[in-house]
Amino acid sequence: MLISPTIILLGIFVYVLIGVNISTAMTKDSALSASQFVGLQNFVDLLTEPRFLHSLANLGIFTVFFMVGTMVFGFLWAWMLDKGVTAEGGFRSIFLFPMAVSFVASGVVWRWLLSSAQDDRASGLNRLLQSIGLGGLQNDWYSAPYWGMAAMAMPAIWQAVRIRDGAVPVRLPRHPRRACARRPGWTARPSGSCTGT
Repeated sequence: MLISPTIILLGIFVYVLIGVNISTAMTKDSALSASQFVGLQNFVDLLTEPRFLHSLANLGIFTVFFMVGTMVFGFLWAWMLDKGVTAEGGFRSIFLFPMAVSFVASGVVWRWLLSSAQDDRASGLNRLLQSIGLGGLQNDWYSAPYWGMAAMAMPAIWQAVRIRDGAVPVRLPRHPRRACARRPGWTARPSGSCTGT
């Protein structure tokens, strides 16, 4: 009785709407004619549409680069902070700085960084590569026909890593024996705390 309002609302706003979506997906609707049930034909048409398949490939590339990038960079940054980097306070400031930058400003900066202009017109990362003598590595970035989505994943990785790892303390749990071993005369207790002499 107590949870019946929740069950009713869940049934209406989740399961009924799922049913409506499935019904809509299996009908052919037009402004000039009545709805007609076509079964799975809409899905067959979609999976044979070249534009949809291209979009699906882009989504796959973006997803792979995004997932791998956030895991790798998140781990590396947490590991660097755990091991103690030189000027850790400055590193933390640089690492947490993106939390103060709005998504719009971040988008403008990344658009400039990933500019596809090259050689004399180069800007952003292409200008940096040219100035350090690596002009051969200049890239079309997000304008590239196949790997543009990998370049698009770079800002998303930057945003996701800063949110995931910047909003919580960026520390890996230390093994008690190693933490205590750094202190002369200290040993680890079974509870994980250190005891000194």
